[in-house]
Amino acid sequence: MAVNPPPDLKSYLRYVDNSHARISNAQDAEQFLIILNKQHPAIQYTIEIESENRTLNFLDLTIVNNTKGKYEFKVYRMDAITNIQIKPHSNNVPKILNAIFKGYVHRAYSICSDLYLEDEINFLIHVFKENGYNICQLKRIANLIGNKRFIKSNKIQSGPLNLPTVSLPSLSQKLKKIFRKVGYKVVVKSNPNLRTLLTSKNKTKLLQNSQPGTYLIECECSKKYVGETKLQIRTRIQQHQKNLNEGKHYQSAIATHNKFCSQEIKWEDVKTIKEETKKFDHKVREALEIQMYQCSPLNGGINLDNRFDFYKVTFPERGHSVRECDKDMGLINCKTPTSHPSDWNKTFKNALKKPTLFHIIELPQGMGKSITDFMRPFYKNKCPILTCPLCEICFRGDSSGIVFHRDLWNGLLNS
Repeated sequence: MAVNPPPDLKSYLRYVDNSHARISNAQDAEQFLIILNKQHPAIQYTIEIESENRTLNFLDLTIVNNTKGKYEFKVYRMDAITNIQIKPHSNNVPKILNAIFKGYVHRAYSICSDLYLEDEINFLIHVFKENGYNICQLKRIANLIGNKRFIKSNKIQSGPLNLPTVSLPSLSQKLKKIFRKVGYKVVVKSNPNLRTLLTSKNKTKLLQNSQPGTYLIECECSKKYVGETKLQIRTRIQQHQKNLNEGKHYQSAIATHNKFCSQEIKWEDVKTIKEETKKFDHKVREALEIQMYQCSPLNGGINLDNRFDFYKVTFPERGHSVRECDKDMGLINCKTPTSHPSDWNKTFKNALKKPTLFHIIELPQGMGKSITDFMRPFYKNKCPILTCPLCEICFRGDSSGIVFHRDLWNGLLNS
């Protein structure tokens, strides 16, 4: 529900049918209460505002605002509390009776701030003493819980003395208890089995640069070279080294660079940038990395070409075959770029000859934009080929961060 001006709501938390909100003033709090009660007629809230001593009761908490930018907490009990607990002489297991008191002590440690913790534990000891429990035993349990929590909060960090141990059937658990008392965490491990021996981390790993993809070579003169290959990258590196040693500068940009540079190539530091298996992905990744590492000839890099000067991708035209056309549809489904209507004519003329399902019509350039709608009336029967519009993607060197595309062979380029 929109209200103008809206209430200044700093935070809002909901727990079942109780909600807690922080609002800057009482007027906004009343306004927010009206908004909540208008959401559903069967759900009506009442409000409890922070008291004069800066406290607010919410669920089992008493929230205290210390006016120093922090909140402190203590356990909240209603005024009707009777302090009655299970009697120690009742028909219950002694461990359960002790566990009741332990639960209250753990609750005090979880809720109370340091300022109110001691008062809460003393109150619990007093209540259980009134119900007939041994005060010495109660204090011993409270001290034991406090010591365990102190050790846990100040546990020793992992280091040379905190090493896992091999499982010993008769000693492992005893050693674990002894070390735990002084704050050391001991991990008990079993002997190796088939599961641990046959995991993937124990399998033989491939050598470095053993996959096809894009790679990076650096020279001691700080210049870099980015290349791509369908071979293993280490095989391509060996080809670069061979071309350099044999002086075949025209076959390797690395060899050409070494002809004019007296520094050494860092062959040991060749890095695989991205493992790729598809040729198209190779080319695109290489062009992107050339721009990122600025190793194109325009930037003074080792690469001899700027792959994003103008990169054109033409997607193949594909058709849907029917019955007797099946064996010849491979000619139409081939990956032939059709960037001009004349290319369509060549593709269709090499398709099915008999029976002739459609006419071949020469199209002027201006009619290529709506080629499917234009050609449909001239078919003898409905064309069995679902024609697709051409899709071009272009990357330009002067705008390397922009991708240009168009869906028609002579349409406008969009970015």
